[in-house]
Amino acid sequence: MREARERESGRSIIFPNMLNVARYYRSLGWTPIAADLARAGEPRSGKVAKRAWKLFELGPPNDRELQHMFKDPSNIAVLTGKPSGIVFADGDSPRAIDWIKRNLPETPLQFETGRGEQFGFKYPGSQVPTKAHLKDIELDLRGDGGYSVVPPSGHFTGKQYRWLEKPTKKLLEETPVFPTEILADVRKYGPSSVTVEIEDRVQLVRRAMAYVAKMDAAIEGEGGSAGRHNRAMRVAGALIQKFKLSISESLGPFVSFNEKCFPKFSDRELLHKLEDAEKNLGTRGD
Repeated sequence: MREARERESGRSIIFPNMLNVARYYRSLGWTPIAADLARAGEPRSGKVAKRAWKLFELGPPNDRELQHMFKDPSNIAVLTGKPSGIVFADGDSPRAIDWIKRNLPETPLQFETGRGEQFGFKYPGSQVPTKAHLKDIELDLRGDGGYSVVPPSGHFTGKQYRWLEKPTKKLLEETPVFPTEILADVRKYGPSSVTVEIEDRVQLVRRAMAYVAKMDAAIEGEGGSAGRHNRAMRVAGALIQKFKLSISESLGPFVSFNEKCFPKFSDRELLHKLEDAEKNLGTRGD
């Protein structure tokens, strides 16, 4: 994997050839996604996934989808937990890095970030939560339902994320499994504000799922020639506009609704309908 060379375009920090990097990561069994570019001096930039990344928890992007995701300059991330079979412990301070080295197995899967280091482990096969600011230090755990920005992405400090050793299939075989017994210690600490916010959103998604489960299924031949499409769009409108869900949050309830539709919509069709609902302020799901 050829190392990207840094250049700046305005305030954005750009590293080229991310499409080839994404293809390489996919060959390792990972699920790569595009993230926004880092902008110099803006701490929140460079870490937000583009488009509906939750879709790819159902399966990794194909080459056409990768080309679409990375057609514009982007950072790169991989889904963590079950989709990619990896878990990352993210230390953003010397104290957090020291805790990781003292409490987790030594691993060859490591990379430097703009402020610290991330340590990778094989997914253990049972759920590993994604949590932020564990133990009241700058320590994050990236497992199920999350993603991690990875090399050669740019950081708002102007630095580039760098692997200590290039990830290969052989290196991944040598990577230890994340020790699930450590989770008992993690759960001793109360939920962070980030975790509470996530849990609130989960409850909202569950309410939305229950609501759309009662809506009419999209069946071909019912409701006229456009009835199947219109019913699906009403569901998309309910998720996006009534419940104010993001496209990523809407995918789960929409996929569940799709189970009673005939014929079923493809994942790509579902995504397009959610995108249309987001753009079309006239669609209502009441």
